[in-house]
Amino acid sequence: MIGSYIGARLSVLFTGAVQLTLLAVVMVIAAVFMFRSAAGQKVTSPVATDARSGPSLALLLPVAIGVGLLTGLVGIGGGFMVVPALVLLARVPMRQAIGTSLLVIALNSVAGFAGYATTVSVPWTFLFAFTAIAIAGILAGTYLVRFIAQQTLKRGFAVFIMLMGVFILYQSRAAFGLP
Repeated sequence: MIGSYIGARLSVLFTGAVQLTLLAVVMVIAAVFMFRSAAGQKVTSPVATDARSGPSLALLLPVAIGVGLLTGLVGIGGGFMVVPALVLLARVPMRQAIGTSLLVIALNSVAGFAGYATTVSVPWTFLFAFTAIAIAGILAGTYLVRFIAQQTLKRGFAVFIMLMGVFILYQSRAAFGLP
């Protein structure tokens, strides 16, 4: 939450095009690592894990702050970053990572909103409608996840993130003088 608030405050230093490009690049990188993990390839993790002690809290803290900074900076909840961080770094099973990420996203979103509150006007009607639709999607996803294998979830999530990242890069190309 601290990282998200700071990222939101720092966002005024970057153009929208830079923010979108940063978002897209991180999405593509996260998708590659998630897909590699889902394909059963060995993914090297910088977090030392042990069956008894779990992941290193000393390494998870900077990762969590980094995810918060990035989510605040680019203005998104960060699920595409939180889930891979939990799965790849903390070795949390995909289903638990999805559920855990919802709470993390909500907290990061509140902190990021607080950081943006004095710099943007909020279209409250749109915000409430979007939130209601998102809640319906969360409830549907929570029900459906029981019927989908973990590897399928990872692959599907990776493909979705990759497609969105590539789409954002494509849409941002003109800001960098590309045809």
